[in-house]
Amino acid sequence: IKEVRTAAYTGKAASVLRKKGNEEAQTIHSLIYIPKVDRETGELKFILSEESAASSADLIVLDECSMIDDRLADDLR
Repeated sequence: IKEVRTAAYTGKAASVLRKKGNEEAQTIHSLIYIPKVDRETGELKFILSEESAASSADLIVLDECSMIDDRLADDLR
């Protein structure tokens, strides 16, 4: 295993992981999505990124897995 990513459901949990020594920990959302503003409506949407850090990971360690719903789990897969 070469590329390991660590993510948590909430920013607070990711912050705790970073404080405990996992400097690369981030939220699941920031790991797999990119923000995009709809030019017509001004609405902010998060789009699944095919080039995210998750796409090249050999292993993704998730904190708070019980918080992950089916849609987010599908996007992670």
